[in-house]
Amino acid sequence: MRPMSWGERRLLRAAGHRERLTGSCTPLAATYFVECCFFLFIERPEVVESTQRLATSDGSETRSPLPRFRGRTVPVGRNILRLSVAFTLACDAEPSSTSWEAQRQVSGDTTTVHTLAGQLWPEVWLNEDLAIGALDGPEQLIFGEVSRMTEDRHGGIYVLDGQVPELRHFDRNGQFLGTVGRSGGGPGEYGRRSLGMVVDSAGVLYLHDWANRRIVRFAEDGRSLDGWTLNSSFLTTRRGTWVYNDDPGRLLVTTRVGDNLDNLALLVLEDGDVADTMAVPQLPGMPRERGGPYQIERYWSWHPDGYFVVGVSSDYSLEARRADGVLRIRRSVERLPVHPEEANAWRRQFEWMEQHPSYRAPVGEWLPSNMPPFRGIETGKDGRIWVQRNTHPIQISVNDRPDLPPSVGWQQPFLYDVFRVDGSFLGQVRFPDRFEPHLFGTDYVWGVRRGNLDEEYVVRHTIHYDPR
Repeated sequence: MRPMSWGERRLLRAAGHRERLTGSCTPLAATYFVECCFFLFIERPEVVESTQRLATSDGSETRSPLPRFRGRTVPVGRNILRLSVAFTLACDAEPSSTSWEAQRQVSGDTTTVHTLAGQLWPEVWLNEDLAIGALDGPEQLIFGEVSRMTEDRHGGIYVLDGQVPELRHFDRNGQFLGTVGRSGGGPGEYGRRSLGMVVDSAGVLYLHDWANRRIVRFAEDGRSLDGWTLNSSFLTTRRGTWVYNDDPGRLLVTTRVGDNLDNLALLVLEDGDVADTMAVPQLPGMPRERGGPYQIERYWSWHPDGYFVVGVSSDYSLEARRADGVLRIRRSVERLPVHPEEANAWRRQFEWMEQHPSYRAPVGEWLPSNMPPFRGIETGKDGRIWVQRNTHPIQISVNDRPDLPPSVGWQQPFLYDVFRVDGSFLGQVRFPDRFEPHLFGTDYVWGVRRGNLDEEYVVRHTIHYDPR
């Protein structure tokens, strides 16, 4: 069955019908497989099998094979590890039906697209096609704390290692091109902490420099350009994108308005001057108190087409605040219960914090019985909307210190629902354990993978899918 055209959808809407949209997709396979392909130019590390504990909703656990690598770490330019993980929404991802089913409804200037079942991608798999880093090797390949990254105009990557601090530039094949600027407070220098960085269409790099309250700028060849003074002290170490660019010479930087933590806005800088301030939209259901790790919260992102995408995690509902009206994206999902052992670990940490005045335990409800349906919103360079889901956690090894709060020892893998700009649901992407995505491109994602000794690698995953 062919999918309905946009014109046919508009005719149905004009006739006053509540549309039921069906995409033409094939059924997903019932199982998944992991295919590890290692193309090594010099050495071949020994592959040993390990297992990971996967928590289930009823508190029980299963064990799943987890590939581990023993031997020499793979430096870029010598040994390249290519890990191809093929899966069909496996593990924590939800099973897919044979087609995408949704309801579309128009009320005034608001269009709602509500996904009821299925998805447009019948099969999705990832390929780690580039890994930059080493456990032991040249200094430019050893990362201590990758905090921010952004692409250049040619597919290369700028990486800010906040531990040094140092800004390194690599080309699209992982070859080291050089260090940009240096640590300090003078021209072309920067501190450890940053909200992020972007490259505009002219190739100019903009780096938010919190320590010196400014935007540091570099030309494509690495030359230092005049910096921009920034009258904002806002800083967060939370995941997410906080600095955007939508035109040459135009920068959007997150700031706080007043003392309320939720009153955020984007400062619009044009050639260094503040041209506008755009408040992040407020939505009903925003919490008044900040609770524990599964609190209800507002999440948002700035879309490349020039509008906010925002949602409150009490319900699976996002709003794209476009100039021509609001697009509301909804999806029917089941809320997962908080794993009992994870809940106990969080309570131990919060109780320890209550007994130590130098720490502040969360205010409000520490842990709900069920997780909110999502925990983050990102927008890709191609305009796709990535919704980070709450999912079953895995147990990780931790080392506690008596002078610090007890570690939790549970971690969620990164699982995302992916939507087109028109609200249609493409499917789910689950990234490998110990990988954290940073930058969402067109069918690829840059991020950080941690090795067995917690060393960091900057890696690129390409996303493959059956487009039927």
